[in-house]
Amino acid sequence: MFERLGHRALSVCLSVILIFLCAPLSAFADESGSTGTDDSFAASTDVASQNEVVALGEFVALDETVSLCDTVASLSIAEAFTPPSGLVYLGSTRFSYGGLKYLITSGTDVQVCGYTADMPAELEIPSQIIDGATTYSVTSIGNSVFTNNQALVSIRIPASVTGIGYDAFMDCRSLTKVELPDSAITQIRQFTFSGCTSLSYFDFPTQLESIGANAFRSTAFETLVLPDSLTLLGSSAFAQNPKLSSVMFGTTLTGIGQSAFDQCPSLASIVFSGPRIAYDFG
Repeated sequence: MFERLGHRALSVCLSVILIFLCAPLSAFADESGSTGTDDSFAASTDVASQNEVVALGEFVALDETVSLCDTVASLSIAEAFTPPSGLVYLGSTRFSYGGLKYLITSGTDVQVCGYTADMPAELEIPSQIIDGATTYSVTSIGNSVFTNNQALVSIRIPASVTGIGYDAFMDCRSLTKVELPDSAITQIRQFTFSGCTSLSYFDFPTQLESIGANAFRSTAFETLVLPDSLTLLGSSAFAQNPKLSSVMFGTTLTGIGQSAFDQCPSLASIVFSGPRIAYDFG
C-alpha cells in the first residue's frame, strides 16, 4: 500500500513539474515582462538568439537534444530594441543612433564603427550621445568605417574625436568637404581620404603633426595651406592631384616622403615657411 502511495505521489510531483516547465513563459512574467529567472529556457529547444547576446542564464547551453517542453516551438530574441531615447542597441557594446553605429570602447567613450541606411549625406557627428542617465562621448572613428560610401557629401567631425582610423573615408568619391573645428587630432593615417576624388575642402587641424602615406592621394585640392604644426608628410600623401597648383608649408616641417606630390601636373609653387626640405616629386 505504501509503495503504491509513493508511486502515486511521485507521479503527481512529476506532473506538476512538467506543467510548470511547459506553461507559456508569459504566465510567469511580471508586469515588466520579465520571467524573473535566469534559467527560463533550460529545457526548451529551438531557442534562437541573434548578434551579440552573450548569455541567457547559466543553464541555457545544456547539451540536451530532447526537450520536456514539446509545446515550445521556437523563441527568438530580437536583434535590437529601441528605448525611448532613440538609441537602438545592437548587443552589449554596440548601438546605433542618428544614422551611425557606435562601439563602446571604454566606460562611456564610444567609437563610430559603421553607418545605417538613414545616414544623412551631409553628416555631422555628435560629440556626445545621451541615453537616460548615461552620456557617451564620441572619441574616435574606426578603420574603414566609411570606405566606398558614395552617398556621403560632407562631414563635420567634433573636437571630441581625437583619432581617425586607417582608410576611414577611402574611395568616398562624392565627399567634397571635411570640417574639423577646434580639432585635437595630431595625425591623419595612411589612405584615410585616398580616392576621395571630389574632396576640395579640408579643415586641417591646427595641432596636426603628421600626414600618413597616401592619405590624400587622388583628391581634388587646388591649393594647400598646411598647418604650422605639421612636421612630417608621408610618401605619396598628395599624389595624383591633377588640380593642385600650390602648396604652403609651416615652420616646423622636418620631412617629406618620396613621391609626396607625384603626378600633380598643375603644381607650380611650393613654399616653405621654415627651413627648405629636400623632396622628391616622384
